Amino acid sequence: MHQPLPHPLRRRVRRRRRGRGAADSALTAAPFHGFLWRRGPDGSGTGVNHVPAYRPRRQDRPEELLETGAAYAMTAAGLRAARHRFFGRVLPVPADPARVLEVDDPHDLARARLLAPLLDPAPAPRTPPTPQRRTPDAMTVAPLNPRLRTLGTRIAGPGRPVYVVGEIGINHNGDLGTAFALVDAAAEAGCDAVKFQKRTPELCTPRDQWDVERDTPWGRMRYIDYRHRVEFGEADYLAIDEHCAKRGIDWFASPWDTEAVAFLEKFDPPAHKVASACLTDDELLRALRATGRTVVLSTGMSTPKQIRHAVEVLGSDNILLCHATSTYPAKAGELNLRVINTLQEEYPNVPVGYSGHETGLQTTLAAVALGAVLVERHITLDRAMWGSDQAASVEPGGLTRLVRDIRTIETALGDGVKKVYDSELAPMRKLRRVQGTLPAPAPAPAAS
Repeated sequence: MHQPLPHPLRRRVRRRRRGRGAADSALTAAPFHGFLWRRGPDGSGTGVNHVPAYRPRRQDRPEELLETGAAYAMTAAGLRAARHRFFGRVLPVPADPARVLEVDDPHDLARARLLAPLLDPAPAPRTPPTPQRRTPDAMTVAPLNPRLRTLGTRIAGPGRPVYVVGEIGINHNGDLGTAFALVDAAAEAGCDAVKFQKRTPELCTPRDQWDVERDTPWGRMRYIDYRHRVEFGEADYLAIDEHCAKRGIDWFASPWDTEAVAFLEKFDPPAHKVASACLTDDELLRALRATGRTVVLSTGMSTPKQIRHAVEVLGSDNILLCHATSTYPAKAGELNLRVINTLQEEYPNVPVGYSGHETGLQTTLAAVALGAVLVERHITLDRAMWGSDQAASVEPGGLTRLVRDIRTIETALGDGVKKVYDSELAPMRKLRRVQGTLPAPAPAPAAS
């Protein structure tokens, strides 16, 4: 399935299977009698489905079908074999073009808003029932400040403790025991959460790369087989979910496709993460926005224009931006940490964090000093382990020091209000020749 499917489409596929000539895949399509043109490099037009010299009336042209993009259905076995959406006998299912509209840009959205009241009149007003909250009461504080975001039972944003994420990613190499050990290391270091990556290999791996062989710890294998080898399934994530609960640490993941979003939603995660590589995937961003959860958006390998577009697709009310440089490991000269301040100025109602891929800890601590409200670093049991992310990861001892130093920096940053501390009074009397004046101390509260 490409998207959640309307029941009529599923029924139509089942009927065709029972009838003569089974359908292997189906899509919604709208009747179309129009003329299509293609613009050339020089701006001139060429007829696509017609000869420009022959222009019959539209109603006299044979009916064609225009793919709506609203829904698709296919057999699972056929998808695995064909590796793409359309195979065997394809069944276009007619759909009312007024009621089936794919929204990809502001113009589509404007059309949908105009049509919706005509097709589905608003019901008579009624008093809505009081909704039942799924989230703890602590999460209700966040909306009071537009730059605060809820992640499970914690709140991230200015004035709050830095939310620290240990990015396990695929450093577990498909081994559940290694994943548990990394969760343990993050919990013992004081991280707020660990994060994984979730992919549907057939959707996320370019087709021309599937059969490319590569050397792995499990021998030489096709790249598509390797991608499956390092993916965890539902039973694995159930075990991870249980283990994280025992250790008192949250977990979430970066879904790389819409099927992965649906998979992760089963576990009620505190948030979702958009990997820098997925920032330009509008379909994925729309699916994540629809979950209603906080979305952490990494901005590595992206231009300001691409970032702005992604923020518009996701909406700014429930996102947390992360500055990142997508090199593994990243050079200090390319970290450009002042982009944290640039993003803060560009998006004043969006909290900004930092996703680091460098070696060492100093620059991550500098990001906290610059105002990052969330910090993410890849973690590993040993940087010498096999895997592309291991070299840019932090080992357990370094992770413990990182969290410790982040908490020290939080305390040291203070509130920005200049004052004379009580601890300074004795040195002041000893060292200052001209004492000056100080406000009188506040009177002690009367004894009750």
